[in-house]
Amino acid sequence: WSRIRGIKKFVPGADILNIDVNRGTFKWILSYTETNLQYTNLELRDAITNELIYENNRYANDNVLVPGRKYKWIIKYKPMYDDNYIGHEVGWKEKEVTFTHIPTMPSIITEDYMITYPYTASTNCTINSGATLSLFPDASITFENHSLLKIYGSLNVYGTSEDKITFDFDSPGNSNGIWFFQGSSGVIYNAIIKNAYYGLKLNESQPTIQTSEIYNCKYGIFLNSLNSVSATPQILNNRIHNNSYYGIYFYMSGGKIRGNDIYNNYGGVMTYHHSSPQFGYADYLGNNKIHNNSLGFRAYYNSSPDR
Repeated sequence: WSRIRGIKKFVPGADILNIDVNRGTFKWILSYTETNLQYTNLELRDAITNELIYENNRYANDNVLVPGRKYKWIIKYKPMYDDNYIGHEVGWKEKEVTFTHIPTMPSIITEDYMITYPYTASTNCTINSGATLSLFPDASITFENHSLLKIYGSLNVYGTSEDKITFDFDSPGNSNGIWFFQGSSGVIYNAIIKNAYYGLKLNESQPTIQTSEIYNCKYGIFLNSLNSVSATPQILNNRIHNNSYYGIYFYMSGGKIRGNDIYNNYGGVMTYHHSSPQFGYADYLGNNKIHNNSLGFRAYYNSSPDR
């Protein structure tokens, strides 16, 4: 869309229509900034089937739009000849703008909720105790405004090796990330978790995190005070890399750590304050690869990691 200003915008044939597509109270709002714009019709159509959804309506409502489907707005208008808004160019012009409907996460989930397509979260999203959020292939969540996903119930992520499920927090800040709280549970299979302060923070909880990738966070996984509830999360066959502080950080916590590739972090693993994670068992090695970190492995303040 043209951003022409001054007399040039009034010459015959010039684009004088400025259109922005913004998120708002109604999922999408069509806004235009020029005054005295005349048009014969404003249409919202399905971009694939060309089915007419609305006429002469600048708002697209959640209860009509299908998540993941592409739509287009079409406007017909007449450019003005001069800056006094006198006279029109002969013939109407037509412009269109397209967008894909991406719904917003609710701020509180009180009952079981399933996702099979992309979502955004502009504020914190809390999964209440007794509720389960489940994500399946083709799902993803993009978090805005340093928001968190807070789990008091359950989070189940069922990605596949060909179709991983992405949690993108945009940039680390305000302790954003995926937080499990005491009494919560979950499984995370084949996920990508990136750009958070805590990729995952496990507070007195024991989810299973498997075949996932966690990167560009401050902490990849932070395990907090699991000893107090005898929680033993399982962290299996993940890639944890390029995090600015530690790949995995244990604070008064244990866990089963097997088959992970932990690299290019400031620190690979920290076990602190009576932490005792198991990196192997008895005569069996855990097959973790901890390499190319500024600090590889640190055990501190009465910590006793196993193998």
